[in-house]
Amino acid sequence: MSGGNRTAAISTLLLIAALALWGLSVAHTPRPAVPPQVRINAPGTASAVARDSVMLVGTISAEGGLSEVSVSVNGRDVPLAGAALKRSAGGAQVNVRVPLEVGDNSVVLMATSTAGKPAQAVVTVERTAPPVAPQPTPRPVAQATPAPVVYNPPPPPPQSNEMVNDADGSVLLRIPGGAFTMGSSDGEADEKPPQRVTVQSFWMGKYEVTNEQFARFAATGYVTEAEKGGGGFVYDGTTWKQDESANWRHPSGGGSSADPRLPVVQVSWNDAAAYCRWAGLRLPSEPEWEYAARGTEGRKYPWGNDWDASRCCNSVGSKRGRPLPVGSYPAGASPFGCLDMAGNVWEWTADWYDRYLGNTSDESSFGQKYRVLRGGSWYFNNPDFFRGADRFGDDPTFKGNFIGLRVSRTL
Repeated sequence: MSGGNRTAAISTLLLIAALALWGLSVAHTPRPAVPPQVRINAPGTASAVARDSVMLVGTISAEGGLSEVSVSVNGRDVPLAGAALKRSAGGAQVNVRVPLEVGDNSVVLMATSTAGKPAQAVVTVERTAPPVAPQPTPRPVAQATPAPVVYNPPPPPPQSNEMVNDADGSVLLRIPGGAFTMGSSDGEADEKPPQRVTVQSFWMGKYEVTNEQFARFAATGYVTEAEKGGGGFVYDGTTWKQDESANWRHPSGGGSSADPRLPVVQVSWNDAAAYCRWAGLRLPSEPEWEYAARGTEGRKYPWGNDWDASRCCNSVGSKRGRPLPVGSYPAGASPFGCLDMAGNVWEWTADWYDRYLGNTSDESSFGQKYRVLRGGSWYFNNPDFFRGADRFGDDPTFKGNFIGLRVSRTL
């Protein structure tokens, strides 16, 4: 074979091989997955009907089968159960009644192939409002003039003036709102000038909070500031001193114990506020406390305007030298029935110890430094301390065996 013929033969063989390889590559190139063909046959686009539903007829063609078919109206799925969906090897047939709302309804038929390719068809169907049947015009009928009806409403149910707080067992008295003169013109400088104050109705503790009640709170894991360290002040019969072993469980130091009936003591203002939050209650404001103690008539003492040592736990004649169980002096009740608002233990209130409007005294304790205490205690020996207008301020962290609390609640 000559050189030219050999070259031509080789070229021909190479061309045949290349064509064969191309044919193989074409034969083995996978066809791309295509989405299903979805068609809604009925109802047609922009259909209008007066019915509350319409029959949806649709066909779906899909190579390789379908993984999911769904129908929705205005975004809400329509169940495809039983004969509503008939699948076949090449697709599916849908025949389902779909509900319609008055106005335009977007009906969607969606399908997804086994290869994960979705497709959908959408039609809008308008449901027209049903016509309103005309109503016959009523003929006027002569009516006799009815006799006037006198309505006598039933009396309102009586309001309870006493309730028990579920969380801590406090007995609460309903204190009706009213106006009174707060402060005193002949008292201490911080009580002046007297002023008219209006108080809204509220609930007030009938008694001071007891050790038994505080024990429920402590059972939640709360630790008082005295227990955290430092203890509190106690009276040893001659003088006051700081006792690191004193706390609400041991009110007069390590050798003492907390009688469940006695008012809890050795609690700071912070402890008192925490107790109220736990019980769903609050400390009374200073005006609320004084109003509950003095009433609208502005009594000097809870029981009246004359001093009577037998009506409160104090050291002016009674010489108790310690607190007594709450409610031990029922004759010393306030106008609203609150007990021990004079004597026994001082009671924390919610407010800062600050000057009254118009007060011009140079008292340096005024401001947001001290919290107000009210009511006097078993230790004090001057009747002035038990007046309803008397006020005292101390550090919110102070603890002593002559300081406790009374709760209140918004009505």
